[in-house]
Parts: sequence; structure tokens; C-alpha cells
Amino acid sequence: MNKFIFILFLISSIRIIAQPNLSYVDYYNNGLAKFKSGDNKGAMIDLNKSLELNPNLSAAYTLRGALKSGFDDYRGAIVDYNKAIELNPQDAMAFRMRALSKSSLGDFSGSIPDFNRAIELNPKDEFAYIGRATVNHALNNMNGACQDWSKAGELGYIEAYKNIRLYCN
Repeated sequence: MNKFIFILFLISSIRIIAQPNLSYVDYYNNGLAKFKSGDNKGAMIDLNKSLELNPNLSAAYTLRGALKSGFDDYRGAIVDYNKAIELNPQDAMAFRMRALSKSSLGDFSGSIPDFNRAIELNPKDEFAYIGRATVNHALNNMNGACQDWSKAGELGYIEAYKNIRLYCN
């Protein structure tokens, strides 16, 4: 009987070592690392687990939305960005990413307020200016597009000057 209990203890100890009790922060950080390394499927699994443990982690919704966008699931991404913004209305990246998802679905007019808010929250985000410039160009608002390309260039996005040469002079 004692031998049986000892074996059970060993098996349960090995299981605990093999599957440590990770926190929602650990799962989020693992998901972020996997995302950065290109393991999007693994990142999605870890982010889902993080959100299962803490459904109020806005950064996990933003990152999971980015993954969904990468899988061309723009509607699902927008749902995640909406939740991230609900939890953290100061999340400039969630606004920018939601704008990009909306524009990917062809909702150019609907993306402009999100780009505006992203820029209001983070005026040094050259990618928000590039996104808004692209949408303004699609909406034939060349003045707005040229202003945004210029600002993006000032912020370091040198490629924006090519668009200025093509469309603004």
C-alpha cells in the first residue's frame, strides 16, 4: 500500500512539473513571445487561455485581434478590439487596429474616427497616419491623405514621401 501511495505521489509530482500552474500573465507573455516568433497558432492558444483566466486583460484582446486580422478574420478581430477598447478606452493600438480591420472590410468611412482617436491618443504613431492617409486616398480626400503622408514622413516613415511624390505634387 505504501509503495502505491509513493508511486501516486511521484506521478502527480511529475505532472505538476510538466504542467506548471501558469497565471494569466504567464499565458499572455507566452502568447506575445509566440506571436513575435511567428507561432501564431500557439499564440492564439495561449491568449485564449489567458483570457479564460482573466477576461479583463485588454492587451490580450488587442493582441488576439491582431492575430485574427492576420488570419483574415476581420470581423472577429473587430469584436476583440471592441472589447479591448471597452476595457481600456486609452488603448491607441486597439483603435488603430480596429480601423485597419474596418478598412480591410471596405468600411473606409467607419475607420476614420478610429484612426482619429488613435492619433489623438498617440500623436507619434506614424502607422496611424499611414493608415488614415491610405483610407483618405481611397475616399478621394487627397488633401487629407497628403497631410497624413507628410506627418508620417516627419515621424520617420520615409516611404510616405513616395506617395507624396506620386499623388500630392
